[in-house]
Amino acid sequence: MDGGQRLLFGDDGGREEGERADTQSTRRTEPTATVVEPVDPNVVESDRVRLRGQSGRILDRLRSGPATNSELARISLKYTSRISDLRKHLERSGMTVECDRGTDGLNTYRIVRR
Repeated sequence: MDGGQRLLFGDDGGREEGERADTQSTRRTEPTATVVEPVDPNVVESDRVRLRGQSGRILDRLRSGPATNSELARISLKYTSRISDLRKHLERSGMTVECDRGTDGLNTYRIVRR
């Protein structure tokens, strides 16, 4: 992981910090310092807090490399809305999130320069 972030796991099952868990473990990263606001102006404040966290986790994940839609759906079921939020956020720095359409509905997302 870049930026000195530590990977944390839900039930650590005796693993050392940063050690990979099986695919059934809940994986999360420490909160990101970057705040990504929801694009939808109708989102109520109580939901904005939750959605900022989801967007931050997706941003952290994409900063470490490409991720599939299956992986992003484990962070947020409405990951496509969070991707829209990230695209709006990243456009200020000349970046965007690109989607490579795969076979059988498995897509890969990555951050790229515009």
